[in-house]
Amino acid sequence: LEQVARASETLYQQRGFAHIQVTTRVAPRRELLRQTGALAAAAAAEFPASGVVVELVIDEGPQSTVDKVELVGNNVFPDADIERGLQLHKDGPFTKRALEADTEEIKRLYLNRGFKNVGIETEVVGETRKAVRHTITEGTLWRWGEVLVRGNFRTKDWVIRDSLVFAPGKPYSVSEMNDSKSNLRSYGLFSTSRFESVEHPNDPGVVHTIVTVEEAED
Repeated sequence: LEQVARASETLYQQRGFAHIQVTTRVAPRRELLRQTGALAAAAAAEFPASGVVVELVIDEGPQSTVDKVELVGNNVFPDADIERGLQLHKDGPFTKRALEADTEEIKRLYLNRGFKNVGIETEVVGETRKAVRHTITEGTLWRWGEVLVRGNFRTKDWVIRDSLVFAPGKPYSVSEMNDSKSNLRSYGLFSTSRFESVEHPNDPGVVHTIVTVEEAED
């Protein structure tokens, strides 16, 4: 019953009822559910083999909904491109989980287009009608630089470089870095592999990469 109550609360929370409370009552007969004394006495006794009556008592509380979602400071992406990936929309339910997911989604969008120092400040105003504002500090565009491969004695450089999905001159992307790491691990040639990002004052806006591997034993 406890699991049923918690699952019910989760269902309501996903629809903007942050203060939902669900409790359960159990009695051998329906008429005892409203009689506190009789219910306590019944609980102390054994319930009949014929079964019991279970009641969920739901106190919904107020529902929080979205009044508006405002984007400030976005010059690279138009509002429509960002809003397409957001969970919170006008007049829809408001939840903290969706708010956090939206902030991460905006950050992910910029990180995968070369803006690795993007900053997102999120503000929420209102009680049950929430006005959401994401203020974006885009920063500068970063690009991939040169790649240095180290630690490979038997494996040719080109094998390692072939696993990389990024290339010098293209916009820096966190997802491309992660995909490259995954590709290299999938080869099964190395016991360890490490990617290190290096920035140099003589190359502003450029991220160089050092790939260090340790070859697996035969």
